[in-house]
Amino acid sequence: MGNTCWKRRVAPAKDDPLNILLLGLDGAGKTTLGQSLLKPRPTAPPKPTTGCQVFPLRVHGHRVELTEVGGREDVRPLWRHYFLDALGLIFIVDGSKWQRLAEARDILQQLMQNELLQTKPLLVLVNKQDHPNAVDHLDVIDFFNLSDYANAFKTPTHVLGVCALEEASKNRTAEGINWLVSNIKTNHDALRRRNHILREIVNHKSKKGRTSIIRTLSARVRRKKTANNLAID
Repeated sequence: MGNTCWKRRVAPAKDDPLNILLLGLDGAGKTTLGQSLLKPRPTAPPKPTTGCQVFPLRVHGHRVELTEVGGREDVRPLWRHYFLDALGLIFIVDGSKWQRLAEARDILQQLMQNELLQTKPLLVLVNKQDHPNAVDHLDVIDFFNLSDYANAFKTPTHVLGVCALEEASKNRTAEGINWLVSNIKTNHDALRRRNHILREIVNHKSKKGRTSIIRTLSARVRRKKTANNLAID
């Protein structure tokens, strides 16, 4: 499920929906969680997301677009293309796969260090709490060193244990979504302004890069023409 989607706005308007990124390793339960928030909830079982899909939500009257991007290793390089438009991030951790916790920790720490995501509110959901050997959210806070990272990169962070498949867990998931949307609305202007500044910086760097490439190619052409004009006996 989930065709590749690509959205890049030049300058987001204030009436745009709140764009929240939904990321995590493959198999963590991102699609299941996204579907659990829809009304009515889809009856078809979720399929692995190989590209991107958007879940349109309504949270306390606010339009929200929850953008999930696939978590496979070969898909993760696409994540960065969605950072600029995002106002917040949800990261799903599979609490039942203890053998992949170090991998999830390293990736989440890289995301929190990314300049395009710093200061944006982060909701970490430790999924599959119905599993008998699942780690809880307190273990994840400690093992991921989230307190230090949240303080170092000024990232408001909330961590909860959930089970996307259980109806009883919907209140906990809703609690997390409400916290995230409330945080975004409280800091909406500052987040928009930071995104705009970052977009200008990225565009400037891209323009400088293109100019540098053009200059290099032009210099090569000039050298080639000069070499071709040499008389070789």
